[in-house]
Amino acid sequence: MSSCCFIKMPERTEEQLRELYPVAAIYTPLDGFDIHRTKRRITALVAVEDQKGGRDLRLYTWQWRKSKLNEAGQANEPEYRWKVDLARQSVTGWDFRELATQARKLAAKYDIKMDSM
Repeated sequence: MSSCCFIKMPERTEEQLRELYPVAAIYTPLDGFDIHRTKRRITALVAVEDQKGGRDLRLYTWQWRKSKLNEAGQANEPEYRWKVDLARQSVTGWDFRELATQARKLAAKYDIKMDSM
């Protein structure tokens, strides 16, 4: 079962945000919201700050995956952990109105039901 969190969330500590959104150590998560979350996958928009104080809005997808073993046959990390998937990019240049418009057009053209439509 998946959930989507487009509702106002209470303020969270950095530790809570890191648990929800396991971004790289070079970023500090400021806030975020889930687009899609299951036991095995998270897709979210996350506001981050880098080590120089620069801020960005980034799209991430993480998968809950088993750690790879080293040459000695031992895991270098916990057995399972969140690992960033291919989506880890800035979206500050995206035109979200146009994305929504195009998504609606495609959904209508191919008779695809979308939750927010």
